[in-house]
Amino acid sequence: MKKQLFLIGILMMFGGCNKEGNDRETTEKKAVFEECNKEGNDNNPVIVEDDPIAGTVVTDTKFITQLKNEAVDTLTIGVHSYTLDAYLWRDFMPVSPPNGKRMIAINWLIEADSVEIPGNITLVKQYMIYEDSVWIADYTDEPPAPSLPAYKLEKVSRNGPKWGPEVTVDVIARVHDSQTDKDYYVGRKNVYIGRTD
Repeated sequence: MKKQLFLIGILMMFGGCNKEGNDRETTEKKAVFEECNKEGNDNNPVIVEDDPIAGTVVTDTKFITQLKNEAVDTLTIGVHSYTLDAYLWRDFMPVSPPNGKRMIAINWLIEADSVEIPGNITLVKQYMIYEDSVWIADYTDEPPAPSLPAYKLEKVSRNGPKWGPEVTVDVIARVHDSQTDKDYYVGRKNVYIGRTD
């Protein structure tokens, strides 16, 4: 919790560095973020990209290390065990910008024994780690696929950073148990960012 509050404070402090918020690929925006990067130091994460729709991308090696240490491959809550799966891609279809559209991520929380996931378990936030940067994003309110089995939870994050494609990242999801009001972290390593053409 203290780490999250620290990050929020840092993001608010650097919020003035991104005043345009419209054309994310302009020379002016790059110049603005270069100026922001000059203000970073060993004690403060550097804002790499900040979009209220896409969430936030920050460079913070200590936070990334903490996330990786807290995330498990198999998460056990009560009698249930869960794993995380993810599908990531960027669209390069002809209607897309020359450098492609922003990333889309689908996360699935999967009950290991194919038993229905209790209603008190939810996916609340995604963390995607690429090199020394992490994309922090809330999930959208999109309904899951109608064919989704009861032993899976599905959540989507859109408008992500333009990483790759054809590179791998680590994906970590924050899981909340409303029965105990506790948060847990489950991750999947080396997830490939694909592309559609």
